[in-house]
Amino acid sequence: MTGSVPKVIVLGFLIMTASVLCHTSSRAQTTTGDTKVASPLFGWYAEFGGTGLSTFSIHGELTLFRFNRNKPDITWAHSVRASVGLSVFDPYFLPVSLKLLLLDSRHHIETGVGLSFLLKDRQRNDFYPATSPVGFVILGYRYEPQDGGGQIRVFMSPWYEFETQSVEFWFGLSFGVGVSLD
Repeated sequence: MTGSVPKVIVLGFLIMTASVLCHTSSRAQTTTGDTKVASPLFGWYAEFGGTGLSTFSIHGELTLFRFNRNKPDITWAHSVRASVGLSVFDPYFLPVSLKLLLLDSRHHIETGVGLSFLLKDRQRNDFYPATSPVGFVILGYRYEPQDGGGQIRVFMSPWYEFETQSVEFWFGLSFGVGVSLD
């Protein structure tokens, strides 16, 4: 692993965070008929298991854009989000992901893909990968109010270690908060 890859990702995360704080007028919302459709612009959450490939990790998430498709009886609104996290305990991974949230309500189906970068050299064991990057997929359920507030995620995130070409099934549970900046 090269030492510059995580620095670039951390720098990108800091730029995303600064853009959220500086451009509050570009919040992620649209209007569908007479109903305002909104989703939290930014969120933080603590994750147990999951994409951090560790016991516990902290993540920040930014809504990149939303799109709606109107039909007579139903509105489908989806949002695309980017997130960056950091494992708090050994092994130290930096997960970076792109997610698609489906359904326009408090209840979402969450799908996504990403990479986790190992930040510290380590010995291989039977539980955690020892190489970097590790690819992962996210498939799960998310409860999240449209105007921000508490969120809960339950998901499966199988990961693929490129060097050994092994696939492991991993699960996660997270609790967090979304912010709408209205």
